[in-house]
Amino acid sequence: MEQTTIHMLHHTHWDREWYQPFEAMQIRLRDALRHVVDLVERGVIDCFYLDGQTSVLDDYRRIVTDEEYQRLCALIRAGKIEVGPWFVLADEFLCPAEAVIQNLRIGRSMAGELGSFCGMGYLPDTFGHIGSMPMVLRQFGIDKAIIWRGADPEHCEVNWASADGSAVKTLVLSTRDGYFQVGLKNPNYKEHLQRFVEFHRTQKKAGLLVYTDGADHTVCSADGMDRVRSFGAESGVKVEQVTMERLCRLLDGCPAEETIKGELRDNRKIFVLSGTWSTRTYLKRMNQIIAARLVHELEFLCAWEQNASRSEALRRRLWKDFLVNQAHDSICGCSVDEVHREMMSRYARIAQSIGEQTESVLERQYPFVYGEPGAKNHWLHVINSLPYPGRRLVKARILLPLDQDKGGVALWQGERPVPLSRAERRVQEEFFHNSLTQPWYEDMAVYELEFFLDFAGMEEICLRIEPTGLQPAAAEQECPAENRFYRLEIRDGQLCVLDKNIGTWHTGQNVYRSSLDAGDTYNYSPPEQDACAEAHVVAWRTESRPGQRTLHTESVLELPEGLAPDRKGPAEHTVTLTIHTEYTLYEEDPVIHVRTRLDNRARDHRLTADFEVPGCESHCSDTAFDWVERPVNGPVDPQVGPGQEVIPGQHPTGTQLVAGGLQLVHLGLHEYQVCRTEGGERCMLTLLRCVGDLSRRDLRSRGGGAGPGYPTPEAQCQGEMEFEYGLIYGRANHSPVHPLALRAPVFARQSTAESDGRLLLSLAGPVQFSGLEYEDGAYLLRVYNPLTEPQQVQLHTGFAARICPEDLAANPAGAEQQGMQTLLTVGGRQLASYRIRSI
Repeated sequence: MEQTTIHMLHHTHWDREWYQPFEAMQIRLRDALRHVVDLVERGVIDCFYLDGQTSVLDDYRRIVTDEEYQRLCALIRAGKIEVGPWFVLADEFLCPAEAVIQNLRIGRSMAGELGSFCGMGYLPDTFGHIGSMPMVLRQFGIDKAIIWRGADPEHCEVNWASADGSAVKTLVLSTRDGYFQVGLKNPNYKEHLQRFVEFHRTQKKAGLLVYTDGADHTVCSADGMDRVRSFGAESGVKVEQVTMERLCRLLDGCPAEETIKGELRDNRKIFVLSGTWSTRTYLKRMNQIIAARLVHELEFLCAWEQNASRSEALRRRLWKDFLVNQAHDSICGCSVDEVHREMMSRYARIAQSIGEQTESVLERQYPFVYGEPGAKNHWLHVINSLPYPGRRLVKARILLPLDQDKGGVALWQGERPVPLSRAERRVQEEFFHNSLTQPWYEDMAVYELEFFLDFAGMEEICLRIEPTGLQPAAAEQECPAENRFYRLEIRDGQLCVLDKNIGTWHTGQNVYRSSLDAGDTYNYSPPEQDACAEAHVVAWRTESRPGQRTLHTESVLELPEGLAPDRKGPAEHTVTLTIHTEYTLYEEDPVIHVRTRLDNRARDHRLTADFEVPGCESHCSDTAFDWVERPVNGPVDPQVGPGQEVIPGQHPTGTQLVAGGLQLVHLGLHEYQVCRTEGGERCMLTLLRCVGDLSRRDLRSRGGGAGPGYPTPEAQCQGEMEFEYGLIYGRANHSPVHPLALRAPVFARQSTAESDGRLLLSLAGPVQFSGLEYEDGAYLLRVYNPLTEPQQVQLHTGFAARICPEDLAANPAGAEQQGMQTLLTVGGRQLASYRIRSI
């Protein structure tokens, strides 16, 4: 009989913030790593794996001497301590697509600088897995993975495949404890190890026997290996300490008789905690806003100016600052309140840096002259940050000295006037400042303008500003809320939408509904006696502007103020919430733009926006580089037993979903469900989930705790809340551009300089633009094909170019093409990257 071998992987799982804020956890990290360095240097343990994330290196370096940090680095260079490949262990469903790439890129770079080249896609504790992860790992040259939550295959060694066919050899941790092994610290460690070995001996599916010696915020003890050797001597079990590199080779030698595919959210073995998609939605909204500014503002403008601002270090720092918020206990909203306050501060700091960087780039490209008598800043440079041809809304701010102002302004594109949808004027003092000139104060006429322009893609259009006479103000009037696509009406207190293309009315749209939530930050859980409430529109009016209509509604929702003291049903008293909604229609835009505001004064409840989708048989939604079709569910039994978690009725969405003929694009509203009810099929988008505890042990939907039982009163999301989403009816109007247009800005910069305009690049085809960067004299373009069949894409550059396909590790991935117009083929469900250089 072959001797059993325990492969001992010493590690720690380090949440840099969770039940303690970062500053406190940083001290614990320092002490833990000092202990590990000492054990390795003295030979007490042979090797150690630093949790697959390099952010801990930055955190450690900040609070130790350089001599201490170099001791750690020396052990990494010697291969005794391994780091990477990630910068942080991020939540996969909430981390934006481009952030997944930056996470691996920065992590691999930091690890490589220290000579650590781990080929393992280590994902031990994320709350389920996106279906595209094997594809992303393979494009970075990583062909192995370790996972735990969300997967329960027949075997432990499997191939995990993405929809494009990419696959990685994967070790699925078999036990319910997964990576969390602390038995060596207990007096009964021999019984613990014996049970561990016997479990694997009785499981056909268990091949490679890996003991992960460590857990959350704890590292191996000094006597751990003595205990293991003692157990091995008595039981005849062989013990081998392994590096992650050694584990990769061992996994190579294991047969993979099973393939698991795509998205992994199976919670039969261990909780996947999908309620975190809707916890603290204010946090998710800000996360999406800042992600969009990093991709469509910081990176785009760097590419636009060909990195003339030499901003490599700034971009890296801002991505790092953003990525630390992607850690699963951080962006999931399931930490103590102090953590999430600090996260919001990080977002604010990143926004401040991006804002000033944008001003700096645009000022160099299109200077605004002030303080010089007679200077005329009579040109407006408008830049579209999306590569798709089409019409976009532009918002511009125009400043005129009072001696040039005539009470109004007009814009001209060549000899054609630009119709204005909005033109508001006020006079106020403006403060001008630039590091190379003197500060300046001056009273100015300030114009806030809105108008539409047609773009060929990533293009600059130069408009002429002409001071003109007074313009009539837009008047509110009684008129229908409609454009050439839709007509909106309020009937019986609910929104109804007419799809003019096919003449179909959609009733019961965007109905706000509330139910009680007796859960925690990890899971929704209904109480034994629920109390459901439905809002009704009680007042509405239509505002009309040229090319624009806005329907303003006021809805009233009466609901319990929270749970009763025993948490089994509603509290005795009720509160009334007033919900203000704006539905904005633009004449040539098939998106109904929705902005919802309310002052939330209720606790312990879940608020959804519901849409009737009669006859819907299946629905689809996106996550990072994936597009998943899902079945329509019936009611879910909320009651489970000990150690169990209810099968999720909710589904993840990154930026959009499609149910029936409705495409819904959103900003940070990551949880939805489509249910079959007595009244028909209904799509429910979660706006708020209000709870007051980090973790509880009395949930009907989860039989056990998921963390410390600390109070989190700020997770009740009290106060002013705002939500943004867009509705598109009729499949002919659906487009991958819509979720991007919700996020990507059109820049408008007033200047004294005229230009002939400029086209950077344009894309035509059914692919999703992911990002554009500039490095080493080349543009890096990434697109994703959400369709199952290969698609051809017409790429038009504003210059003669060489286009080279490559993978995410910058290795060539196809034949080079040349020219200003190129036909590219993107494989089904594939992420494709192109390096574009000027000839």
